Amino acid sequence: MEYSSYVVPALSGAFPSRTKTRIPCFEMNANLTRIVSKEQERRQLHYDPNAINVFKMMSSPPVLMNNNSSYSLYAVQIAKFAIPLTKPCIVYIPKGIPYKFLNATKENLNLCRIRYVLT
Repeated sequence: MEYSSYVVPALSGAFPSRTKTRIPCFEMNANLTRIVSKEQERRQLHYDPNAINVFKMMSSPPVLMNNNSSYSLYAVQIAKFAIPLTKPCIVYIPKGIPYKFLNATKENLNLCRIRYVLT
């Protein structure tokens, strides 16, 4: 089991993939996160083929209110599914599944990452 800090920079994933605006890169430990193809790199998807990853969000995410409905400013994409993060939670990423975190705020999103290596 390994512990590390995982930072999702401000406005990460908040731009369309074909925009000419420079998209912020993830800050990561190169030994823990891998990118397998140019398409995954373009879409900022990561995967870990050797371990289960568990991310713990430490603080409450801000919520944007609009006409009696709320929009989450944080989300996680696991494979082809995007899940809004509306409260502090734990995110489980199975071994070998592509994922990315989205952050549409002006502040970095700090997560605690626990990596379970399967042998």
